[in-house]
Amino acid sequence: MWLEIAKTAGKLYQHAQEAMTIKTFLRDFNEMNQRAQTIEHLQRSDEDNSLRRALAARLDTALKRAGISSACVARRLDVSESDVQFWRRGITVPPLNSFTRIATFLNLDAYWLCTGQTRGATAAF
Repeated sequence: MWLEIAKTAGKLYQHAQEAMTIKTFLRDFNEMNQRAQTIEHLQRSDEDNSLRRALAARLDTALKRAGISSACVARRLDVSESDVQFWRRGITVPPLNSFTRIATFLNLDAYWLCTGQTRGATAAF
């Protein structure tokens, strides 16, 4: 009888070890997946940051060429002046409806303002 109990205990111990191995594997896999997602997010963030800076440069240049201040844009769009200043610095990005309104009163193509490209070609701005 003690021999059967010992065998059963051994099997239970082996199953517990296998379960812990699977649990450890799943934990390690999840941690690795989270690290990969973080790296991907950082790469995307860097790309987003670059796109945001390029957009800000186009917006800032267009407003300077037109001689329009951040305060004037803010009044026309009914947003705060700091919002417009953040857009011009590339800290934040204006909503799409603001792009179209800015493009309209600057007499610019909204697609170019958003992307830096004219439809079918790269802009030389």
